[in-house]
Amino acid sequence: MGAAPFASHGAARSGGSWSTRLPSAAAQKEGDHEKGLVENLVGYARRNFLVPLPEVASFEELNALLLARCQTSDGRLLPGQGRTVGEAWEAEQPHLLPLPRFAWPCCTVHVLKSSRSSVVRFEGNRYSVPAGYAGRNVLLRAYVDRVDIAHGERIIASHRRSYGRGQDILDPYHYVPVPA
Repeated sequence: MGAAPFASHGAARSGGSWSTRLPSAAAQKEGDHEKGLVENLVGYARRNFLVPLPEVASFEELNALLLARCQTSDGRLLPGQGRTVGEAWEAEQPHLLPLPRFAWPCCTVHVLKSSRSSVVRFEGNRYSVPAGYAGRNVLLRAYVDRVDIAHGERIIASHRRSYGRGQDILDPYHYVPVPA
């Protein structure tokens, strides 16, 4: 028998919507023999798509560059299989589950309280929220490229994410009174 089934942190938060569609064997932890294959594939992708380190101005530009490099790789012959990466992909597609209707939010979620000066502290930086939300609990979603701050179901602020420390990321319109 294999290892006991498990649910990752993300799968547990999703309510198991994907795990209920997978056979039990797919929800098992892989054996140690699988680890080397995954590490080799990660190394291949890093060496062939990220070396030298791409110089890009945005994540959108990086994604476009990586897509182009992946498409170029479609013509590469797979060792021992007698077919290309693109041909293997075409053969595999009919066996894949459809993508979910909505994209999974790739972010971390934090419940925070905004200060009296209408800022939320996150990872050593201060992000502004509209003045009307000073002193309130908010939900911060930290994506790789941005920070969205919500109150209830409404996003009240969105900022480019800063990886520095001690920075103020402010929107001057957050401090302008809204006319009645």
